[in-house]
Order: sequence, then C-alpha cells, then structure tokens
Amino acid sequence: MKFLISTANYNSEEYTKEFLASINNFAMENKKHKYTVQVFDNSATIGNVATYEYIDAHIIKPKRNIGLAPSWKISINTAKENDFDVLVLVNNDTIFSDNFFDIVSSAVENDPSSAYGPFITLENHSPWSTGGNFGFLPWIVKHEANSRGSYVHAIFETKHLSGCCIILPVQLLRDNENIYKGLSDFFFRGEEWFINKKLEMEGVNRYILRDSTLIHKENGSHSRFSEAHIYWAVRAKMLFIKKLNGFEHFLSLLTYSIHLFSKGLLFYKKNSSLSLNMTFCTILRAFCHGLKKSVIREFDF
Repeated sequence: MKFLISTANYNSEEYTKEFLASINNFAMENKKHKYTVQVFDNSATIGNVATYEYIDAHIIKPKRNIGLAPSWKISINTAKENDFDVLVLVNNDTIFSDNFFDIVSSAVENDPSSAYGPFITLENHSPWSTGGNFGFLPWIVKHEANSRGSYVHAIFETKHLSGCCIILPVQLLRDNENIYKGLSDFFFRGEEWFINKKLEMEGVNRYILRDSTLIHKENGSHSRFSEAHIYWAVRAKMLFIKKLNGFEHFLSLLTYSIHLFSKGLLFYKKNSSLSLNMTFCTILRAFCHGLKKSVIREFDF
C-alpha cells in the first residue's frame, strides 16, 4: 500500500529530523508498503537533512508560514492527483508503532470509505487520545483518553478524530470533495474540528484503530498560553462557528460569545502571563476579526 505522510515543522526541526529518521528506520524493516513524506517547513528552520534510503522525503519550504490547514489541503491534492492509497496527517512530534501501517492497511482495504485514527499515547504509554465527540453545542469538543483494555473491539467508532493524526483513504477523498472544501481557510487550530464536522455532515464513519499506536511527545513549538496562542485559539473557534449552518451557527455564536468573555477570559488570564487588560484586549481583537474575516492568515496577528 502507498502511504503519503504529511507533517508540518514550526521551530521544531529536531523533532522533524527524528520523525523522518524513525519512519526511514521503520520502512527499512517493513518493505511491504511504500512511504512518501511531505514536510512543510513553515518556520524555514530545517537545514540540510540526511538522505533517506527507504522513504521518499520532501521538505517543502513555503515563502511564508502557511499554517497547518493549508498544508493539509496541499497534501490532500497531492494524494488525489498521484497514485497513493492512504493519506496520514500527523504531528511531527510522534512515533509510529511497529504494526501501525499494517493495521491501517488492513482497515482501509476492508473499508476505504471511512476515516481513521490511531490509539494515541504519551511516551509513558498512558492514553492521550482515543477519540471524542461534539457536544450539544458543536464548538465544545469532548476528548476521550481511555485505557486500551476498556475497548473490546479492535476497531471502534468515534465522533471525533484527534488532529494529532487523521488517516484518510484516498478513495474517500476522491469520492467526497466536500470533506475538505474550505479547509485551507484555517491557519493554526480549528482544522481538526472542521474536518471532523465535515465528515459527520457527509455521513462518513470515523473509527479508532485500537492496536495501531502512535506515541505523542508533545513538543514546545508554540507557547501554549502566549498572546499569539490566545488570538489563534479564538480566531479558530470563531471561524469554525462561522462555517456552521442555521440554528447551530446562531446558538454557537451566542453561547461562545458569552463563554469567551466570562469563563474564557478568566481561564486565559489564569494560564498566561498577560495582565487581565491585555488578555481582554487580545480576546476582543480576535473576536472582532473573527466576526469580520472568513480566512485566517499569519499576518492577521
């Protein structure tokens, strides 16, 4: 089976090089499949990389930081236009288990019309993500992280795949263009909510592959509660809400607005080094931009 693996680098070149080396080592041991890797170097910090004998690695250097969602869209088009079977959208701070691609291959061969995610753990093997679901209000996503033993079946249904790793059969992408239409409007954050919501709207099943493990290292490529993080988080949520339809849109915008300027404000203030006034101003600016703009780009901040 031919895999296209897509990841992005942003000030995390050591993780990216380790990621590429690990896939190359994996491919050396498992020649059953073919592996092509696209790395979007959004911070232009990757220098010379080793030549990899067992994978086809491409370091793509955009002229600016295009963000995560546009890189996903480019990889989707690459997968569709070439002879690939599966697209794996994955973070660069991850390690695939030895049987990862065999299990994915088997699942996709059996059902190429569904989307998949792996069982994601931290380096200490504790569960990090086993799927999730949208709440009554779609802007609230409930993540699950249950033990492997709590799942009887090797493949179990979920309503939300973690953006850390989303596995898309290329046949699914060719048959359902609506799944990713509008995806590249996002920048950083929000793309996983959007694509999961699109999969739901198109009636596409999503499954977690219990025995296909991905280890997530959680790198520090961005400051989690910096001013920029708060801005991008609010913008992403506003754009996601903007893409909802009818009553869902109205109710989500109303409830998120109330939440953002009450509990959200206190949460961001508590978990950042910003003053209350600076936190409020950052949220307000992102909120106003979110009302006016339908596309998120780096220069907005």
